Amino acid sequence: MSAQVQEIVVLSRRDDEPMQSRLTIRLGTGELHWHHDSDTSPPRLGDSRRTE
Repeated sequence: MSAQVQEIVVLSRRDDEPMQSRLTIRLGTGELHWHHDSDTSPPRLGDSRRTE
C-alpha cells in the first residue's frame, strides 16, 4: 500500500497540557498555516521562546 502525503502537522505539548496541533506545513509549496486557536503565533526573528 502507498499513500501520498500532502501536509505535515506539527504537534507540541506545554507543561501538563495535552498535545495540540500548532502548525501545518503544505508539502510541495512550503505554505505554513499557524493554528491560532492553540495560542501559538508565528515566532519573530530573535524570539527566544522555546517549545519542548
